[in-house]
Amino acid sequence: MFKIVTATSVIAIVLSGCMSPAVHLYNGAETTFRKGAPDYQKGATGEVTYCNAGLNTLVESRRQQALQTINETCKGNNYSITGESPGHSASCTLDNTIVFKCNAKKKK
Repeated sequence: MFKIVTATSVIAIVLSGCMSPAVHLYNGAETTFRKGAPDYQKGATGEVTYCNAGLNTLVESRRQQALQTINETCKGNNYSITGESPGHSASCTLDNTIVFKCNAKKKK
């Protein structure tokens, strides 16, 4: 019984995606009109990728972590999502990338 519970716990921890999503901030060359870049990447600040595979509750939790990472990067809820795209990586069979732009605060 103990072995089954332990194995189940380990699988749940692995599937939950405990690591917070990493931000990739674009440099100038990535945000200008580079050949083949999708329109939603042009002028964007960066992107965050999260694992989109598994139970719906886990996927939603990972997406919320990704949005929180964007929130922290933009120093508050002052951003817009310019696009989302599916992908894959070595760590996940189905990734989703959120491309975002931090909106500049208006000076008074």
